[in-house]
Amino acid sequence: MKKIIQNIGIAVLCLSLLASCQTSLQEISSVQESSEEITVSESVSSDPIADTSSQETQSTYSEADMIHYERKEVPSGYRHRTVKILTFGDSFTVGAGTMGGYRYYLFEKLYKAGADFEFVGPYRQRFYNLPDEYSSHLSTGGKKTDEAVAMYKSYVENNGNDYDIILSMFGCNDCYVGRSNEEILGYYRTLLDTIFADKENAIVYVASLPEVETQFASFNAALPDFCTQYAQETDKEVYFVEMNGIHKLIREKDCISASDAHPGNSGNEKMAASWYDAIVNRVLELNDDFVKGTKETVAVESVSIEPSEVTMAVNEQKSLNFTVLPENATIKTVNWKSSNPEIAAVDDYGIVMPKAVGETTIILTSLEGGKTAECKVTVTEKKELPTEAFKKLVFDSDFGTTANWTGDTDMIKTASLQAMTAWIGDQKTITSAKDINMGDRFCVTMRYCVSGGEEATNDDAYAALVFGDFRLVISRCGGKIELFKGETSLGSYKFHSLPNRFYDYSVVYDAGKITVLRNEETLFTAETESQTVKSAVSYVWNVVWNKSMCNFIKVYTAA
Repeated sequence: MKKIIQNIGIAVLCLSLLASCQTSLQEISSVQESSEEITVSESVSSDPIADTSSQETQSTYSEADMIHYERKEVPSGYRHRTVKILTFGDSFTVGAGTMGGYRYYLFEKLYKAGADFEFVGPYRQRFYNLPDEYSSHLSTGGKKTDEAVAMYKSYVENNGNDYDIILSMFGCNDCYVGRSNEEILGYYRTLLDTIFADKENAIVYVASLPEVETQFASFNAALPDFCTQYAQETDKEVYFVEMNGIHKLIREKDCISASDAHPGNSGNEKMAASWYDAIVNRVLELNDDFVKGTKETVAVESVSIEPSEVTMAVNEQKSLNFTVLPENATIKTVNWKSSNPEIAAVDDYGIVMPKAVGETTIILTSLEGGKTAECKVTVTEKKELPTEAFKKLVFDSDFGTTANWTGDTDMIKTASLQAMTAWIGDQKTITSAKDINMGDRFCVTMRYCVSGGEEATNDDAYAALVFGDFRLVISRCGGKIELFKGETSLGSYKFHSLPNRFYDYSVVYDAGKITVLRNEETLFTAETESQTVKSAVSYVWNVVWNKSMCNFIKVYTAA
C-alpha cells in the first residue's frame, strides 16, 4: 500500500512527520501568500487531516523551505527526465480573467526550484510571459465533474497519455447546480477509475475548491476522506491538496470582483503556491529518473526597456516595450516592479499607471539569470487628454437590448450587457440600426476584451470597429491596433498580446487630425483630409478560436 503523507507546509515539520507518522493520506496544506516571506504554524496534529488554517503558533517560511528532497548527482551522458504535468479542470484552472491562471505562477515557482517539467494538454493560452511548453492545459470553463470523463477520454484518444502528473480541480460547477456530495464524489470516482484504467502509474493530485463561495464548504469537507478511501482501496497515487489552509483565498482581495468568484492574479498565485507545496518534491524525485542525452538551453544575456526614460501626466498610461537577448533564449520570462508604486505602479504586461506626481524607477528582471534593466518615470500634473474635448453622447450601443442593431444580433447577450462571440470559427457583424451624425469632430470608443491566447500572433483573428470610411482593427489578442481609411493604413501600434483584460479603444477625429488611444495612452496619430462623417457604426468579429467581448460602443461629439 502506497502511503500518503500529510505535508503541513514547512520542511522541518515534514521531516518530523515522515519520521514519526505512518499515515494513509497526504494532505498538502496551503501557505499564505507574500512577496517575501510568509508564515506557517508550528503546531502539529496527530490527525492526518489536520486543519492548518487555525493554528496559533507562527514561524517564518519561504518557498525554498518546502524542498526537502535531496537531488542525486546526474551521471555523465545523462540528464534529468522532464516531468509532464496535465492541469485539469474548469474555469478556475483555465484562468478566467487572468492569462494562464495559476499555471503562470506555478511555472515560476517550479522553475526557481530547479525542476525540469512542462505543462501538457490540448489547449494553449499564449501569454507573452509564459513559454510555449508551459502554456498547455486540459480545462474548459463551465464543466462539471461528470463531464470531466469525456474531456479526459477525448484528450488521450487524440494525444495519448504522455503525462506523469495530473492536477485535478473539479466540483465548482456541480456545487452551483446544487448536486449532493454523494453525487459529485460518485462522478469523481468514475473519473479516477477512468484515469487509472488508461494509465496505471498515473499520479493524481485532487484539490479542494478555493472557498470563495459558501456552497463549496460541504464538498470541500468531504473530499479528503474520499481521497483517503480511494487511495486505500486501489493502492494508487491519489493525493489531496488543501486550497484553504494558510494559502486561503480571500474573496474581497483575491477574486476578480465582488460579483465574480474567479481568482484574480493574487488568487491564482495563492492557488499556485498550494499546488507547488504539494508537488515540488515529487517532481524533483521524478526528475532524478535520469534519461540519456543532454537538454540544450540558451541563457539570457541581457534585457532592455524602451524607452529608458518617460515623462507622463498623472492621468495618462504608458506601455513599456522590452527586449530579451539573445532572441532565441530558452526562458524569456520577465518580471516588472516599481521602486515606488505610490508614484506609479506597473502591471505584469509592462503598462505604467501613475498614482501621484513624483519620480519612480520601473525595474525589469529576467526570470532566468536575473538580468535587469530600468526605466526612469517622471509623473507630472494632470493634463487634458484628447478624448476629454468630446462630451456630447450621440450614440450608445446599449447591449441590454437588440433594438439598436441589425445583422447578427444573436451575438448580443442582453443579460450580460455584452456583444460576444465564443470559440467559433466565423465572421459576425452587427450594425447600428440608424446612421449617426458625427460631424467633423468626434470620438468613437469601444470597450473590448479578448481571451484565448491561441491567436496571440494571428492577424486574421480580429475585432473591427467600422464608421464612415474608417476601420479600427484590433488583432493578435490586443497586441496589434491598426486604423484604415478604405484600404489605406493610417497607422498602427504593436505590443505583446493583452488577452483577458478590458481596455477602452478610442479614435479621436478632429477635422482630419486623428489620435488613436488605448485607455489613457496615445498609441499613434495620423492626418487626413477633413470630412464630415454621417454613417452607421459596425462591429465585426473575425474569430478563429477565442472569446471576444465588447461591453459598449459610444460616439461623442464636441459639446
